[in-house]
Amino acid sequence: MKSFGRYIFSAFLALSVFTGCDEEIVEPVLLEIDRTNMKMTVGQSQKLNASLKGAEGDFVWESDTPDVAAVDAEGLVVALAAGKANVIVTAGGVSKTCAVEVIDFTAAKLELNSDFTKESAGNYSHLILKGESLKLEPKFYNSDGEKVNEMAYPKYAITISNPSKQGETVVSVNEDGVVEALNPGYATVRISGAGLEAFVALTVKSMELASAEMTMFVNQSNFLVATIYPEDLPESQKLVEWVSYSPDYVKVNNKGVATALKPTTEPVIVAAQCGDLTAECKISVTEYTIDAVVLSALDGLKAADGTYQMLVGDNPYDLAVKFQKNGEDATEMVKNLGVTVGYTSSKTEVATIENGIISAKKAGTTDIAVNCAGKTASFTLNVIQCVESVQIISPEANPYVIGNDVQSFTIQYAVYPENASVKTATFSSNAPEVASVNAKTGVVTVHKPGDAQITITTDGMMRPYVNQSGVTVVEPATVNLVLVVSDEASKPSVEISGEGVNDGTLIIKKGNQVQLKANVTPESYSGSVTWSTTTSNILSVDAKTGLLTALARGTGKVVAVAGGAVAELTVNVLGIDPTAIKIDQEFPGEISVSEKQLLLTASVTAPDNGDFGGVNWYTSNEAVATVNSEGQVSLHKAGTVTITAKALTADGTKELSNVTASITLKLIAPEVSEVMVSTAKTMVEEGESYQLTYQVIPSEAEPKNVMWTMEDGSDLASITSSGVITGIKSERVTDAVTNVSSWRTVTVKVTVDGVSATGQIAIIPRQPSGIELDVPQNNQLKVEQEWNFNPRVLPSDLSGFSIGVYSSPYGAMTNAYGAFAPEKPGSYELTFYTESNTNLVYQRQRSVSISVLPYWVQSISIPSTYELEEGGSAILVAEFTSDVAGKEPYDKTVKWTSMDESVVKVDGNGKITAVAPGTAEVKVATNGTWSVPGDQLPKTASCMVTVKGAENVISIGDYFYSDGTTSSSIVSGKTVVGIVISRDNARSTDVKLPEDCTHGLVLALGQGEGNWSSSYDAGKVNNWALANGYQNTTGAYYSAGSYVTNDYGKRLLGYNNTSALRGYLAQYGYTSGIIAALDAYIATVTLPASVSPMYIPSIAEMQLIHNNLDVINAALETAGGTQFARDPYDNQKDFYWTTSENESSSGNAAALDPFTGQLHGGVLKGSGIKKVRYIFAF
Repeated sequence: MKSFGRYIFSAFLALSVFTGCDEEIVEPVLLEIDRTNMKMTVGQSQKLNASLKGAEGDFVWESDTPDVAAVDAEGLVVALAAGKANVIVTAGGVSKTCAVEVIDFTAAKLELNSDFTKESAGNYSHLILKGESLKLEPKFYNSDGEKVNEMAYPKYAITISNPSKQGETVVSVNEDGVVEALNPGYATVRISGAGLEAFVALTVKSMELASAEMTMFVNQSNFLVATIYPEDLPESQKLVEWVSYSPDYVKVNNKGVATALKPTTEPVIVAAQCGDLTAECKISVTEYTIDAVVLSALDGLKAADGTYQMLVGDNPYDLAVKFQKNGEDATEMVKNLGVTVGYTSSKTEVATIENGIISAKKAGTTDIAVNCAGKTASFTLNVIQCVESVQIISPEANPYVIGNDVQSFTIQYAVYPENASVKTATFSSNAPEVASVNAKTGVVTVHKPGDAQITITTDGMMRPYVNQSGVTVVEPATVNLVLVVSDEASKPSVEISGEGVNDGTLIIKKGNQVQLKANVTPESYSGSVTWSTTTSNILSVDAKTGLLTALARGTGKVVAVAGGAVAELTVNVLGIDPTAIKIDQEFPGEISVSEKQLLLTASVTAPDNGDFGGVNWYTSNEAVATVNSEGQVSLHKAGTVTITAKALTADGTKELSNVTASITLKLIAPEVSEVMVSTAKTMVEEGESYQLTYQVIPSEAEPKNVMWTMEDGSDLASITSSGVITGIKSERVTDAVTNVSSWRTVTVKVTVDGVSATGQIAIIPRQPSGIELDVPQNNQLKVEQEWNFNPRVLPSDLSGFSIGVYSSPYGAMTNAYGAFAPEKPGSYELTFYTESNTNLVYQRQRSVSISVLPYWVQSISIPSTYELEEGGSAILVAEFTSDVAGKEPYDKTVKWTSMDESVVKVDGNGKITAVAPGTAEVKVATNGTWSVPGDQLPKTASCMVTVKGAENVISIGDYFYSDGTTSSSIVSGKTVVGIVISRDNARSTDVKLPEDCTHGLVLALGQGEGNWSSSYDAGKVNNWALANGYQNTTGAYYSAGSYVTNDYGKRLLGYNNTSALRGYLAQYGYTSGIIAALDAYIATVTLPASVSPMYIPSIAEMQLIHNNLDVINAALETAGGTQFARDPYDNQKDFYWTTSENESSSGNAAALDPFTGQLHGGVLKGSGIKKVRYIFAF
């Protein structure tokens, strides 16, 4: 029948499939989640993924304990705090759950990027440039120095943001720790994770140029203004260097003044550099243009015939070139810009021109041109070479003596210099009846005996000169031929004598006279004597008397003729050295350096007939002005300079150092052409007074008159004429387009020597100048000592600003105005800062380092002697005193040592175990970082332990009977009441146990379950216990991601704790499920009188069970007791209650997993239902 039924049912299914049916087959809804259990660390994020079949719908995620683990709409779970939570996803009417356990993990050390500046523990600083990004690289380490980043899940947050410009964001930071520097200012980023915290104070630096582009004329100079943000950076961080990428086209000096040098085809980049910051300005350069070149002094060269003339040897001539643009004088602009001006001469051998000054070189004609910016002015200059002298070439003799048989001859002559502009001459005779001469050809016709003076006069003139009367004299050069026509066969002889005459030569000074005498032989000669000179421009001689007068410096000849006889005298005329000279020009006022050059000349003032042999020129200060040999002065910079001319002798060969003339020139800086408000500060506080500054172009200018005025915003600030601005009030305005608010600005104006510029200054509220704190003496505190820093904003009368604080280590202080009560010793870095608000522009910080000291161990003691049976054990409890009465030492870490481990062994908790009969010393010494000061030796104590042989050998796993005996195997006829789990002397730590219960601990056969207490405030059991003569009942606390035992959790204190719990429950009327279970079990068991009452284990006693669980479980099975067994579905049910409480959470007690030894110190006492075991001491 059963097989037949199955067959028919199968057939029915097949029929349904192959024949079909009208009824729709509905697919079951299936919701799956990729994990149903997940273990996370605080700060960690993990993504849960879900899939849905058989239905449609959105996934809805939620957490039943969002303060432990939160989940977003995409299933991303974020672990927030230690604990447990269930994450539920629902879709299609179906839900699935993932059980999440969050553990906390605390690293030992957190460090940030190595290139950050570590200001103090947990506090870093770093400078970053606007537009840059950086990756925060936290490194977490455990106590062994190992990197444990895989256990830390850092979070990043901006705690402080203080932009340089209102409304801007300084930095951003994403979940990966990438910081973007957005705008200048200050920002602090907190990095937290693994129980630690660090801060990096970022300074975002930027530089802005007032102009990113500009166009300039060649040689024009302009200001380039660079502003560094934040403005309150130290000056050392605001130094700007300027560089031109094409210095052949645009150069820039160290003050940011750019000068265009030549036209560009594409913009030249000039950059401001401040550290790694660079800001660029693109500069295009064009030529400056004018409308006309004007030669304003050209008419000074115009001659009577309308031509333009200069004489060779003339002083250089300044054309006074000017330029016009748009009908106005543009000469200064051309000078200031240094616009190229071309000066050309078509024949530089005739004349040269430099900077508008013409110098005549030799006779000839040349075209002079001045061109500028495509405009030209020109003229033709005729340079004339004046005649210097004329000489007779033939006849060679002078005087020229001929007989009357000579009827005619031709005089040949030469005019000097050879390049004289006019080389012709005119002839004349003073005695035409003796000899006449053709005025043009120089043909002399002799008429009769006698003497005649033929004069040759140049048609060209010699250089003009000023005579003693101050009249300009223009005259030709002359030379005389003394002609003697004789008809006598024998002529007398004649010699010339006179004062100074020696061997046919006379030396005489210009202006002097000498009476010459003709000595004729024979003495009987009664004819006349005629005197003449061949060089009438140098000498004059009275034709009858022979009185000689020296007219000019040079060499001449005097001739005496008597009866056809001739005598000659060579006369050397010496010039007269000047005794006084003058500089011909006068400059009584100030001269601008922009004039660049001046031309000076000198002349003789005494004696009246003194000869000018030239001068040497000197300057008193070459830095101010220099002068060349021609008297051309070049002006360099403002200042006073004296130019001195020192006369040369008449022949120009020697300087007369005592014959000088000087002119003092007062050179002034060039006029201001541009001005700029260049103050380093662009914001002024209410009530603050600040001196504004300016810059000018050209930089060599020396302003005389400076006036500051307020152009706009007089309701916000006032300004003095000297530029001291004072803030009156501040006011915020909102931009209608960007909706960004900022502080109103005022417009100030500076006028420098008539040139003006304006600048903008923001008026802001009064700002904090600093933070004042109350700091403990020597910056030291003790652990848990409270201190209030009482932070105050300075100045003390400033209100409206609050103070925040961040600290390192993490969370040491969170409220600036609260008490600082450090729980651990060490170095604490606290940074107080002004919190951001609308009025805060300049954030202020004050950091303080506090050294927190522990309560040091003053002394340590343990029992001086102790007795144990072989195989027995006990816990030696170290007692401490601290350096402060009434305070427990902070660090009770100790090191235990047995001096003879063959007799007694001791573990790290002070548990001594008897190995063999004998005596051994056990020592204990402080061993903690904070136990004793670093300059002290550890505190020590010792105990002499005596081990006796055991009367009965008792081992863990032995059976304990109702008659108080034990055995290693079941004894028939006896009742087993428990299993030996330890040979420890529990009374060594739990003095509430009966005095003779020192041989070990027994685990009862049964177990129960229940809650720990009906009240969540049962954590007060410890308070009650301490007040009523019991030891501390706590045993666990949370640290570094897990629960750990404290000193009391390491002690065998189950009886103490159980008794205290009973007393507390009785006094306050609470109930306990595990106490009720204990009492119920006690009622079912009869114990011998030699043992303690039954009680619930502490952490340490449950740990003993874990240590020997396999042996104990085997014995329980044999004795018919309840074994420890794992729950196949929920490992939380593997935990057993202890009577040890959580030392920091009043609502939690500790449970322990005997299979793994894992401690859970945070089980809720009131609602947590756990299993419980019972023990007693024997």
